Amino acid sequence: MVNTLRVSSTVAATRAKKLEQEMLQAGLIPPAIAPPRSEDEEPVRIRLESIGMHVGANITEKYLYLDCRFYEDSK
Repeated sequence: MVNTLRVSSTVAATRAKKLEQEMLQAGLIPPAIAPPRSEDEEPVRIRLESIGMHVGANITEKYLYLDCRFYEDSK
């Protein structure tokens, strides 16, 4: 699983760097000031953070849906 995350994070990091470079060239964002902490660990950290956000969003949607159903039944 760790190898899958590494490969996935490499693809996601490459995609993000390409998009960031395009935005820099277009003048939409300022250049980055601080370099990443570690070249090897940074893509994995970013990918895990992204996965965590997706999982958190799914859990939130589930509980909001259940919460709305509860309040609709109580009317």
